[in-house]
Amino acid sequence: MSFWVTCAAFLPIVASFFVSDGPTLGGWTQYAPLSAIGSAGGPGEGWGVILWATSIGLFCIGQLLGGLNFITTNPRHAL
Repeated sequence: MSFWVTCAAFLPIVASFFVSDGPTLGGWTQYAPLSAIGSAGGPGEGWGVILWATSIGLFCIGQLLGGLNFITTNPRHAL
């Protein structure tokens, strides 16, 4: 499940390159001076940021599921 959620996280970040607003201009960190300008700042401040945040949220869920998988299937913890 974690693999498929991580693959699903890839789709919104790729889709952000094809929306009319364009991809986010805040960089990979979404540093506040670059991402807090709002839609008045030009392209890359609308749907690009929303799709980026969606992608990061899905990626975090996928990594959480992967971590839980490793914890629960560790052979050292088997009874």
